[in-house]
Amino acid sequence: MRLLHIDNNEMFSKKIKKIVEDNDVVYISSDSYEKAYEIITDIKVDLLIIAEQIGDYSCKDFIEKLQLEKSTVTPVIVISDEQDYDKKSVYFDMGIMSYLTKSPFSNERFEKYIQTIKNDLSLIDELKYLSIAVVDDSSFSLGVISRFFNRYDIKNVDYFQNSYEFMETEKHYDIYIIDYVMPGFDGEDLIYKIREKNLDAIIIIVTGHESQKIITHSLNIGADDFILKPLDIKLFMLRIVSCIRQQKLNKENVDKSKLLFNMATKDMLTGLCNRNYFLELYEKKTSESIRSGEPLAVILMDIDHFKSINDQYGHLKGDYVLSEIAKILNKNLRASDTICRWGGEEFLILCSRTDKEKALIVAEKLRREIESHVFENINTITSSFGVTQWQVGDNQEKIFRRMDNSLYLAKLTGRNKVVFDEEITILQNEAPSNIEWGAFFRSGNVNIDMDHHELIVISNEIIRNCFLDHREEFTKILFDKLIDLTDKHFKNEEDILKLYNYEGLGEHKDIHEDFLQKALIVQKNLNDGDVNSVDVAKYLIQDMIVGHIVKHDFDFFHVFETDMNK
Repeated sequence: MRLLHIDNNEMFSKKIKKIVEDNDVVYISSDSYEKAYEIITDIKVDLLIIAEQIGDYSCKDFIEKLQLEKSTVTPVIVISDEQDYDKKSVYFDMGIMSYLTKSPFSNERFEKYIQTIKNDLSLIDELKYLSIAVVDDSSFSLGVISRFFNRYDIKNVDYFQNSYEFMETEKHYDIYIIDYVMPGFDGEDLIYKIREKNLDAIIIIVTGHESQKIITHSLNIGADDFILKPLDIKLFMLRIVSCIRQQKLNKENVDKSKLLFNMATKDMLTGLCNRNYFLELYEKKTSESIRSGEPLAVILMDIDHFKSINDQYGHLKGDYVLSEIAKILNKNLRASDTICRWGGEEFLILCSRTDKEKALIVAEKLRREIESHVFENINTITSSFGVTQWQVGDNQEKIFRRMDNSLYLAKLTGRNKVVFDEEITILQNEAPSNIEWGAFFRSGNVNIDMDHHELIVISNEIIRNCFLDHREEFTKILFDKLIDLTDKHFKNEEDILKLYNYEGLGEHKDIHEDFLQKALIVQKNLNDGDVNSVDVAKYLIQDMIVGHIVKHDFDFFHVFETDMNK
């Protein structure tokens, strides 16, 4: 950008020069109007700063000469020694940009004018890279517009004097300048045609009719702005620059909205949706599933031993693993499936139109893909899955708890497996499952936790015994011991819950009674030879661990929260 300053006041010229150069603008000076005219004749100037009076001469004649002989549209700022309203009015009628006084002189205000011109020039420069179509049956109007574009060296313009010719073109343009009233197709026809396929283009209507209804209707159906005939070259430039500026602003607002939406709904590390957005979507998808009668499944996945990955390789590698897992999930799931980073190393997947069988296939496929994936400079990584399907009577708490418990059971019985609806197997990769004691089973009451731990230890003994020779007799001994321990545990647990005034104690006693009756039946069948040790082991895992501790004891864990916080 070039600025020409016309003034014979050396001190003020130095002041202006410093401001101009601090704003990265080329400063050119002249101490007379005559020299300034010669400079403008030789080079293109983008902003004129003119002293109102130099000697006995006023800048009014100089500005008129420029406008008459040069047809200049260069912005002008007049600098006066004093504020004079009458003179100010005259200069503004001549089309100047601003009228400022030397004292007081606002540097900040002046810098804003410079920035405005720089921005406008930048937008005009963008026109050189935009494709433009001008449609007008008036050769005079086409000539005026052509001269404007040529002045700014804008060459990528196609001119159409025939509306039929324009309607036949398949080319898309960035900017359309259209006469509203033409033979054949009028401006309204052209707007509809453009907007059918091009929503982002700028459309400026040119009309000699000052009808408010025409202009309003044009804007309503897709035009961005209008210019009245006869064309004013300054106004024409202003309208185009204004439209480009507004389009850029709209795009920035859209980009900001997308950014804010992503920040509110996406996990920044993996790019997957976050927990809050998933929960909103879950409610919507569940309602749709209920209305349509189509199945809905959810899959919760957890990376096995993720803490050890961070400890051994560092948190950057941990982040890398999370990102890679997200890519694997995206690659192997449908576009209609929703993937969420649930928290930490857990990922949650919502599968629409998916029943139990399909969900298990999906989860097993993901498990294999993760296990076989080569992570850079990291050993094999495995994952565990909890899967469930929406059932009649489910609410969010029920389905999420069932899914969560299923995941924990997968992790507590060997990891690298898929568990559906809290149903687990005793055999995993040709080896017996082992129930791991951990925080998942801790109620917060020391006595109950000790009992639970003892029951899990003997249950693991029975499970391991199933795969040994001569197992039947030893299983009977272990099972008898388990029933005795269970009976004592139930009585101990009931006494403790009574001390804590647990509201569900009565119902819990009934569950205990029912469990013992079933255990005695299993014991009799084992002694009579009607069931084998493997059946007993299945019963222990599915009914003893899952059926009792997970499905029922978890209901009272909250009463011990005060003890846990001590």
